[in-house]
Amino acid sequence: MEISVEEDLSIVLRPRGVEPRLEFDALSACQLLSVPEVEKAAKQSLEATKERPISPFDAGSYEPVLKLISGNLHEKGRFVRDHEGLPVPAEDLQVTDARVLLSRPRSNNFLHEDIERLKKRIGDGAKIPEGALALVTPPSDETPDYTPVTFRGLSGTSGGSVGAGGEPKELFFPLPYNHEQVTIVEQLERSEGVAVQGPPGTGKTHTIANIICHFLATGRKVLVTAKGEQALEVLQSKIPEEVRPLTVALLAGDREGMRQFQTSIEAILHNVSQLNPEVVRTEIERVQSAIGQAHGELAEIDRRVDEIALAQLSDVQVDGAPMRAQKMAELVVRGHAHHSLVRRRAGPVRAERAAVERGRGCAAAQSAPDTWPGPWLRRSSDSPQSGAA
Repeated sequence: MEISVEEDLSIVLRPRGVEPRLEFDALSACQLLSVPEVEKAAKQSLEATKERPISPFDAGSYEPVLKLISGNLHEKGRFVRDHEGLPVPAEDLQVTDARVLLSRPRSNNFLHEDIERLKKRIGDGAKIPEGALALVTPPSDETPDYTPVTFRGLSGTSGGSVGAGGEPKELFFPLPYNHEQVTIVEQLERSEGVAVQGPPGTGKTHTIANIICHFLATGRKVLVTAKGEQALEVLQSKIPEEVRPLTVALLAGDREGMRQFQTSIEAILHNVSQLNPEVVRTEIERVQSAIGQAHGELAEIDRRVDEIALAQLSDVQVDGAPMRAQKMAELVVRGHAHHSLVRRRAGPVRAERAAVERGRGCAAAQSAPDTWPGPWLRRSSDSPQSGAA
């Protein structure tokens, strides 16, 4: 049973979907010799009646095991049905179906039970997930043959996409990302596990939020575990609001976890009930077409950036000497103290006057239209002559 206290201080009991657990600690403390055998028989009885789970609201589900316990713990033990209040102490054992609310510190028995169930399933031949199996399997000496993975829409290339072949996949990262995050997803796509280390504040939570959204968008399930609740709370806050209803965080006990689970299911059911399959298919096709067009535009932008970068890094002939744009810019900055730029508006210059000016060592140029600010004139302090360009 799950016990909770409401705002009006009323106590609410709710059935839980867990296996019943027999508590014989108090009887063992009384040093009754028959306790181990009775506990074993009671467990076998519960195993034999799994098709009818024990419920406090179904007397037929728990009466047989109570009768078994009462009759085997004491030779004159008996089961009393519908007994109200506590039984009166007597020489003979009485077992009743009265409900008792017992408050005590929670034990760690559930951890032991989880381990026992895990051992049983492994012993029965259950398949162990590859990720968990890798934790308990010695590493192989052979170099793994991984299939390269690449994603569409990335500017430049990520570590694992260089030379990658095959059909490119979609990358669903709703938050800003870098090539390191893309590399992590690429490795997860081709291996069973990846260890990512880093000090606080380096973006591990941000990365996990992106990976969760990517896996959900590709139809997979994600389980996140953490040592403390605060880490899970921060991670859940990183998930975009559109995706957050699909996440369930068991942060504050079973009741809060079930409430969040119920909220998620209700949100999913509401969205599904509002869907028109034909309209959704049409919208999916439209969005996929838009995504393909966006990828084409990104590829064109990348190509233009590469062309510009190549031009900037290529040599330009200046007075017969090869020089790069960066070098020319550095020369202009260093020569600013000796060379300056001024501008003025000049009117049309007749050809005759231009010839005379050229004869005097000056070059005149016809002014641009009125929309242009005018010719630029350069004066050099190193030369007695002035020139107009």
